[in-house]
Amino acid sequence: MDNQQPDLPNINDLCGYHLGFETVSEKGERVSQQLNMLFVPKVEESMIIEGDYLRDRAYEEAKPKVAHFRFDTNKLELLMTTYYTRVVSVDSITLINPNLRIRKIINYQRPLESEPLDKVVLVGFGVEQKAC
Repeated sequence: MDNQQPDLPNINDLCGYHLGFETVSEKGERVSQQLNMLFVPKVEESMIIEGDYLRDRAYEEAKPKVAHFRFDTNKLELLMTTYYTRVVSVDSITLINPNLRIRKIINYQRPLESEPLDKVVLVGFGVEQKAC
């Protein structure tokens, strides 16, 4: 409902998550955030699942957001593309094993409609390990 999406008849079968995280920038700035998210598959072909990625609070803008996701089950790569007011965020997560993943985020200046993503404004890369 936060994302102004129609009721989903199979909502109880979908994978929803509550995510909490804390980050520290290279300048020492600390950010803590919590959000709820839901992946809504729309296309499943061969090794690819695509659909909408709903959040009650987005990273770049503190409001509900609908993004696009694409999961390659062969490469175990999740690609999420979110159009914000000023930027377009392309976030790639590759699952190495249940406790380790590689993450890459590229933010582009939001282009005019139908123009390509070509002006990079931020790049982030990390290795994320689950704390046991």
